[in-house]
Amino acid sequence: MTWEQKKQELFSYLERYKDKITPIAYNSVKQTIATLALEDIFISHKKIDRLIEIAIGKISAKDSIKETKNTTNIAA
Repeated sequence: MTWEQKKQELFSYLERYKDKITPIAYNSVKQTIATLALEDIFISHKKIDRLIEIAIGKISAKDSIKETKNTTNIAA
């Protein structure tokens, strides 16, 4: 799969949320996906779901980071 195809696949997955969140939140998540793709980092669908949870306020970014650190044993 090419870089463009990978990016487009993630945007297509994100599209399912377009009518469920505000346009600002949608564009913010899309920009995050695009920025990571520029660094050749392609996140999973699960990570997109997490970004949506943060965007709608279901979980705070701080709590999400804490959870990630706990599950990956990061000492930072």
